[in-house]
Amino acid sequence: QGVGRLLEAGVRIVGGCCGAGPEDIAALRRLLDGFDFSSVQAERDPDAGRLVADGQSAFFLPEYPEFTDPIPCAADMTDSLLDAEDSGCDAALIQIDSLEDAQAFGENAYMLKMPAAFCSSDLQALERALLLYQGRGVLDSGGGLPREQLEGLASRYGALIY
Repeated sequence: QGVGRLLEAGVRIVGGCCGAGPEDIAALRRLLDGFDFSSVQAERDPDAGRLVADGQSAFFLPEYPEFTDPIPCAADMTDSLLDAEDSGCDAALIQIDSLEDAQAFGENAYMLKMPAAFCSSDLQALERALLLYQGRGVLDSGGGLPREQLEGLASRYGALIY
């Protein structure tokens, strides 16, 4: 079901990872053999959402996603990240103010089970956060950086800008 939605969204590369066995790969093969790739629209359906991912799951964000309140980075972000998941929001807005913040988030990111959006006025710190994040991140355009700089980062790291 999840891989089917990814294929419908235009994903062209799929596979297995550490826990995938021969039966999983066989099921994936059957899905691919039965999928009508010509049915995928050349233009993205705006109602389908924009595809983002964390390290383990894919998510479809609406055109106007709701972010959590900014979450400050710390050595232990467990409570903040769990609260974000319970918020009902579309993505956790992570406040990155320094290279140390980016590092702290990178060390805690595995706990986040929803998309991460990053807000920063520090270009280097924001780039470090994207580098350390094991997923397709979101850049919040309200962080104070010029749009051109955000577009450069988005291009290099496959991030989305909202």
